Amino acid sequence: GAAAELVTARGDVPYVKRPTESNADTRLSEGLVNNTLRTVAQLLESAFGPIFPQLEGFDERRGQVGYTFRNDALAPAGQRADMLIFQWYPPAPVRQEASWLHPLPLLMKINSTDVDVAAWQVLEVTFCGRTFASAASLRE
Repeated sequence: GAAAELVTARGDVPYVKRPTESNADTRLSEGLVNNTLRTVAQLLESAFGPIFPQLEGFDERRGQVGYTFRNDALAPAGQRADMLIFQWYPPAPVRQEASWLHPLPLLMKINSTDVDVAAWQVLEVTFCGRTFASAASLRE
């Protein structure tokens, strides 16, 4: 007997504060994420092995890295940011839930404010607890 009740009017929630759409945002940001990972490919390979499908030398027998989008609720007013949380998936066959047991010390924050995905940019990359302004600064 419950009834749905409208609690906000159209336009009350600004476009920049729309919720993260994990599947859609993952596909939309694929080029940006892949380029960022390629910038630090040598570091990632030496730290974790050939487990990144985005990088040359990937070996599926060693498992693979995946990532999940999480909205950054503390993004400044007027901005939308997403955090990418990276996990290692053991080699097949394995249940997908196993990735939650293996987080990697790698995080990426993306400014996804603009409607145009080409304007999205990496705000920071965190590797082993240290935060860098870009993948290039991490590489150096």
